[in-house]
Amino acid sequence: MAAFANDPATVAFLQACCPPLDEVAWPALVNDAVVQAWIGDFTAQITGASVLNLINETSAWITGTVMPTLTANVGTVPPSPTTPNRGLPAGPAARPGRGALAGHRQQRRRAGLDRRLTAQITGASVLNLINETSAWITGTVMPTLTANVGTVAAIANHANTVAFLQALLPALDEVQLAAIVNNVACRPGSATSPPRSPALPCST
Repeated sequence: MAAFANDPATVAFLQACCPPLDEVAWPALVNDAVVQAWIGDFTAQITGASVLNLINETSAWITGTVMPTLTANVGTVPPSPTTPNRGLPAGPAARPGRGALAGHRQQRRRAGLDRRLTAQITGASVLNLINETSAWITGTVMPTLTANVGTVAAIANHANTVAFLQALLPALDEVQLAAIVNNVACRPGSATSPPRSPALPCST
């Protein structure tokens, strides 16, 4: 299965298939209350032991493959209209060769498709999905993770995870993040309190 998924022909098919997808019709599935209820019923059948086993099975991939890749590309995610442009480094590194430019364009096209897809998913749908799965998360997943907290801690403590965070944090906009923390309306229990600073609303 992995060889099939990793085959260049499969990757090329997915790269060609995604852009023609209807970014309105697909999110409509997520926005459908019946589909949301199905997702809730589906997740309720997944046991805590299965979740733990999935974490165990993928932990080496997360720490050995995903984290190093994210660390090496921590500043390459194309910026959205609401995030600061920290996508490419300054200086000579900002002028990659043709192959790198082509890859960057493909990445931006895929990111554009992702943004168009997610833009069609309503906040009500996200909230309903949380409501549909909250009992499973709190009643099944969390107790299992609590009883096996060492498994999660091993991923968090892994050197590659730490290296990723060390690379990511300096790239974040400390002014905007601090504004969220300083905004009273963003804090738990302050839903009825007026924001102390209007600089950055919680929805940003």
